[in-house]
Amino acid sequence: MKKKEKWFYVMSGFVITMVLAIIICFTLVLTGVVSMPREIIEIKSASASKLYDGTPLTCESYEVTKGNLKEGHTIKVMFVGTRTQEGTSDNVFRVVITDAEGKNVTSSYQIIKTYGQLVVYD
Repeated sequence: MKKKEKWFYVMSGFVITMVLAIIICFTLVLTGVVSMPREIIEIKSASASKLYDGTPLTCESYEVTKGNLKEGHTIKVMFVGTRTQEGTSDNVFRVVITDAEGKNVTSSYQIIKTYGQLVVYD
C-alpha cells in the first residue's frame, strides 16, 4: 500500500468515527438519556416570627440569590409553609417558571431552595 493510500484510509476512518460520535450524542440528547446543562436558580424564602396568638404565621417573601431567568420567563413562588403552634418550621415554597406563552418551563432550570424559618414563641 502506498503512503498516500494509507493516509486516505486513516483520515476516512477518522471522519466516519467523528460523524458516528456526533450522531450518537445528538440521539442521546434528543431521547433524554443525556440532558443539556440547566440554568441554576437559587431561591431563599424569608424568615418570620411572632408571639403565639392562635393564628397561623406565614411569610410570603423571597429573594433570588443566584442566577437569572431567561428572557421572557416568569417565576411564580407559592408558599405552603405555615406555623400556628409554638415552635419552628421551614418556610416551604414551590416554584413554577413559565415562558412568554405561559408554558411551564420549570424543568429547564435547576432550582436550589433554601428555606427561611417560621417561629412562633410564647
